[in-house]
Amino acid sequence: MTRSIPVVRPYTLPELPLNPHDWTGLYFNGASKAYVNCGNDASLSIVNNITIIVSILPQFPIDAECMIISRESLPPPSFANNWRFMAKIFLGGGGINWGFYANAAFVGESDSLVPLAINKLYRLAVTYDQVNVKMYTEGLLTNTDPKTDVLPTNDNVTIGQGTGGGQAFYTGIIYYGIIIAQVLTQNQINDIITGRILPTQFDCRLWHDYRLGHANDLSGNNNHGRIVNAVFV
Repeated sequence: MTRSIPVVRPYTLPELPLNPHDWTGLYFNGASKAYVNCGNDASLSIVNNITIIVSILPQFPIDAECMIISRESLPPPSFANNWRFMAKIFLGGGGINWGFYANAAFVGESDSLVPLAINKLYRLAVTYDQVNVKMYTEGLLTNTDPKTDVLPTNDNVTIGQGTGGGQAFYTGIIYYGIIIAQVLTQNQINDIITGRILPTQFDCRLWHDYRLGHANDLSGNNNHGRIVNAVFV
């Protein structure tokens, strides 16, 4: 008889409310410039294969683009050399698009083809392998965009931080943010967002789960967050 080898999980989530609207989350008020600084540890120096997964509830912003997770600084000395994962809010309440900028030194932001709604909870994911940017909304592929840019590794990784101009601070709730140094498949992304497996079963470099009421890094890399002006709700 063949015995299966158990997967070692360095962290197990406690039981969370079944209704996502009962979750604890971290509220970011764009007007007060709220964000989380995750630092620039070497574990976050990912130049090509990457997956970013977030759960957000966006609200009406103060500007046209709200940064969810980005690698930029404020003020931005390297403004033209960074990556961004954003929710773009059309002013006037017309709806939300979202996308990923692999390297702002090159023209061409990748946008999802499925708009979002304000005050609704979403689970979004983006993967990039220097061949394609792929975007997923609720586990469904919503766009594939060819890109070959190298991901920059300068500046801190931040959650919710704008950098001026059209790159505004995020307004709304974020429930979790995950960075994995692998390109996950659609099935693997679905397994994570539905709680069937943990991000740490992959090469997870950062995992903030604000549903637990803190900004500690659960990936094992100690990329703990420094919360600035954001509050748990």
